[in-house]
Amino acid sequence: DLPAPASGSGVQYQIPQTLGPGQEREVCQLVKIEQDLDVNSSVGLMSDPSHHALLYSTPYNGSIPATTLDGQTLDGTLVHTCSTPSALWNLTGVVAGANHVSTPNNGGGLPPLPSNVAYKLKAGDYVLLNFHLLNPTNQALNACYKVNLNGIPDSQVTEEAGYIFWYNPYITVPASLTSTARMACPVTSNVSLGAAVSHAHVRLTNYVANLLTADPEAGGTMVQQLYTGTAWDLPPFKVFSTPLSLTKGQWIDYHCDY
Repeated sequence: DLPAPASGSGVQYQIPQTLGPGQEREVCQLVKIEQDLDVNSSVGLMSDPSHHALLYSTPYNGSIPATTLDGQTLDGTLVHTCSTPSALWNLTGVVAGANHVSTPNNGGGLPPLPSNVAYKLKAGDYVLLNFHLLNPTNQALNACYKVNLNGIPDSQVTEEAGYIFWYNPYITVPASLTSTARMACPVTSNVSLGAAVSHAHVRLTNYVANLLTADPEAGGTMVQQLYTGTAWDLPPFKVFSTPLSLTKGQWIDYHCDY
């Protein structure tokens, strides 16, 4: 169980699922923020054996579209199937994640920000709960994703936080062989990087992300390594003791070995 934050210090959201034997399902739900919230940290837990659970920010405020990006007519405030959330709704960033309830020292989320930094959510904003679960057993499974967004006083905030989430879907691994999936993306504005983490799947053997001076196809050279690891499930965050300055025009080049 995950106790909710004390009144006035944050909010808790949850999305349940019930799966029959052998079923797999990914669901979403849009939830309206009822009051301004300066998020300084988050804690999330998901039932085993979940694949992932995330909370996204969206550009919607006050109301949501009656139809999805792919033309479906549905009420997004109800739990609905969403095998690719970004195909249904506009998403602007990741606000929170989750650990498995069976994980030691559980309480997965994003690492706490400095005491004067927060991710700002406004009253009327909509966030998207996203929960992907597989039931490999021969019995029905009742599961849940719970997430706490912990706030700080607005008067305490002098810098606003955001999240960069890049995803490479182009992965090909020949049978019984090895492969590398690589992508590079530009830094589009000057930012301070506080932490980094990877995302991959079970066949991962190694992950590396490097900061480059420019586009690697145009001769960009290494500035420094940002992250490396071999864990595909619940990889640890790398938290920089002093936020790392990224400059517009630099690139982040990352790859996964499979």
